[in-house]
Amino acid sequence: MSWRVTFEIYGEDFKPNEVDFNFSEKNEPNDICRVGRLKGEPYKYGSASYQVPKYIDRDLLFKHLADTFEPMLDELKCAGAESWHIEIDRLYYAQCNEELSPDEITQIARLKCSVSYSAYAVSEEEEIKGFK
Repeated sequence: MSWRVTFEIYGEDFKPNEVDFNFSEKNEPNDICRVGRLKGEPYKYGSASYQVPKYIDRDLLFKHLADTFEPMLDELKCAGAESWHIEIDRLYYAQCNEELSPDEITQIARLKCSVSYSAYAVSEEEEIKGFK
């Protein structure tokens, strides 16, 4: 099973550089887009994301996120964050069934956010290889 879990944070005036944290990716409002349909134009918002490291066990992913970000929610709001969510990407071969335990749901609820889940059918080799 190959999962990639990220915590995504957005805000029209969100300034991730004002938060004392080493995000996986971030952009300040008005930074110039480097890729995509807005390439060469300024962002109209600030954003940051944190990808859960691969060494975190599957059953501890959401506890890790809650322990990391719940204490920072006020700081994120003060830096202009307006919304945040957990994004789960899953690679699977043959079948994709998931179940979240009551404890995992409790950990997610600590962050007061939504969750998005995307599953991608891949070859058996790609599932074993996982995300880069």
